[in-house]
Amino acid sequence: MPISDRRPQSCPTRTPRLHSMPRRRTRGGFRAACALPLPALTASLALASLLTAAATPALARPDVVESTDEKRSALSVTVYNSDLGLVREVRSVQLPRGTSTLRFGDVAERIRPETVSVSTASGPALRVLEQNYEYDLINASKILDKYVGREVTVYVTNPETGDERPVTATLLSNNNGQIFRIGKQISLGLPGRVVVPDLPDNLIARPTLLWLLETDGRGARDLEVSYLTGGMSWRADYVATLAGDERTLDLTGWVTVDNQSGARFTDATLKLVAGDVNLVRPTTRYRDDVMKSMAMAEPMRRGFQEREFFEYHLYALERPTTLGQNQTKQIELLHADSVAVKKRYIAETAVNVHGGSQRDTTPRKVDVKLEFANDAESNLGRPLPKGVVRVYKSDTDESLIFAGEDSIDHTPDGETVRLTLGEAFDVTFERRVTSYLEVSKREIELGVEVKIRNRKDEPVTVTVVERFPGQRRILGSSAKAGEPDAFTSEFEIEVPADGARTVTYEARASR
Repeated sequence: MPISDRRPQSCPTRTPRLHSMPRRRTRGGFRAACALPLPALTASLALASLLTAAATPALARPDVVESTDEKRSALSVTVYNSDLGLVREVRSVQLPRGTSTLRFGDVAERIRPETVSVSTASGPALRVLEQNYEYDLINASKILDKYVGREVTVYVTNPETGDERPVTATLLSNNNGQIFRIGKQISLGLPGRVVVPDLPDNLIARPTLLWLLETDGRGARDLEVSYLTGGMSWRADYVATLAGDERTLDLTGWVTVDNQSGARFTDATLKLVAGDVNLVRPTTRYRDDVMKSMAMAEPMRRGFQEREFFEYHLYALERPTTLGQNQTKQIELLHADSVAVKKRYIAETAVNVHGGSQRDTTPRKVDVKLEFANDAESNLGRPLPKGVVRVYKSDTDESLIFAGEDSIDHTPDGETVRLTLGEAFDVTFERRVTSYLEVSKREIELGVEVKIRNRKDEPVTVTVVERFPGQRRILGSSAKAGEPDAFTSEFEIEVPADGARTVTYEARASR
């Protein structure tokens, strides 16, 4: 009986054979494998298909969606005084339903990942399952590090002909120079350009946030993302031009914004926060109210609006601006003309309550200060951020001469700005203790004499300032004593041109 006509003993007699089925080897040769009945075969195939389909989602990798700054629809940057910036942006993305991976690129290199907040501004809801921050950026050294132990091509240039010759080499090390194996030789450095076949995995061109997302529905949606970043700061600089009569000055304030965050912010809404914000190191968390809207105030000149925010003051630029990476930008903050100012000569001394009779025979120069009130009557009346004030005055030929500079702290409306510009060249003073008596272990009585000389060709008013370490009481003086606080006494003395005046006082002071 031919092999093809033999019927397998285990097969049902009424089931037709499938001649395409494989044959099994037996002692007598080959016989066909037992064929399943057609209904059973169909059911088995259907079950296998269902099992495969059910297993596919668990094995499949989530869809990867790329997002760059080209899809930004809104961007705002809030800069603080303390190496800190808050970035808020809105981007349009297309996400599938279910689980997907979103590569959110073009973020600041100095981002603080623990401060990232992401929410849906429009479209179906989503949930962030995981977040990663990838910052292993591409550079030549990192590429070569990934190729240690692998073959690369080095194109060596002939110095005489200029022709390049490819050399296949194995990179053994990329630590403080390259070490190659070429054949059986070791080359410590190889002049030429190194070519690798492909970019290694896990290296990226720009800092990227990587999110594993779960969404309720597919389609376009706007994502609102905010985060804190280091490398951003701002400061205020002021230019004061003193009038010829030294009674008024013109004040211009400039904001200098420094961006070293590792990202470029194009057409951003810029806000500046003036105040000392408390930061927890090394992890910084921000308050939710940073993102809240704030009440509008009257606009300041030259583009900035100023308003109170929490315990600080906030300045918002009325137009969008671009902050480039490693860029310092200056924007005018304020301008005020004819601010009333007072020039003062100060002879200041710290009183020593632990010594006896003493005299300083070396003349000392008095300090020169400018004072002006930060109020509406002086053509100001707005919070001044801390910064440096540089003072200039016109010479007889109308050219500006630098007169000095001083730093100011955050100065609210209604306070007085005091600037120390330097020392007077023609006004000096000498001070000596004329008497010293220990009243008790805690108190002393002393007499002081201060002599002021004025070598100018015009009279000056000098304020003698005596600062005590503790409480004091003036027992008598040759000039009226002012008391700005519990530890300070002041005496204003008119000194004639090319003349001298002396002030004396007796005081009881604690020690």
